[in-house]
Amino acid sequence: MIDPVHKDIIVFADNFQFHLQDRRSDCDYPETWNEEIMNALFVAGHNVIGIGTVRDLDVEVSLDIMSTPMDDNDKDKLPEDIEDWDHAVQCTLDLPSGAMLIGGPTEDPEHAARVELEPGRYGVRIFWGNLEDVDEVGFEGDDVYKIVMWPHTELETRILKRWRSLVYFDASDMD
Repeated sequence: MIDPVHKDIIVFADNFQFHLQDRRSDCDYPETWNEEIMNALFVAGHNVIGIGTVRDLDVEVSLDIMSTPMDDNDKDKLPEDIEDWDHAVQCTLDLPSGAMLIGGPTEDPEHAARVELEPGRYGVRIFWGNLEDVDEVGFEGDDVYKIVMWPHTELETRILKRWRSLVYFDASDMD
């Protein structure tokens, strides 16, 4: 059993993304984000999750590690009502080393935020909020990102709630 953890982290979301990944193992991550990934705002790979943002600068990330699984039928275990969020997804993250890095794609891993956990598999839910409150160039806004994780769980990778403006990204703009 792990002790619950809460961390507020500022992450440099270079290229409109940041990552959760195992510190010591090889990660299988796509070199470029295709339109499907961009319109889902996330990608789950081997020992890594890429999380898309609507800002290309520092973003606020709230991380909660829970000792027990989230359960949709048990409102006491849900940290937020999903309706309060613009976008929400779930997936699984393997952390064979137990050392998780949180950082942008161009960040030096030695400077990325770190969280030490028990090695193993984690269920992950990611929530995006205030996405409409970002300027057109993606520099200013009050967007927020929340990650909730718990051990010993494998989840189906899927979108739980889709942001109504999600076709915000056009992959041709990224060339």
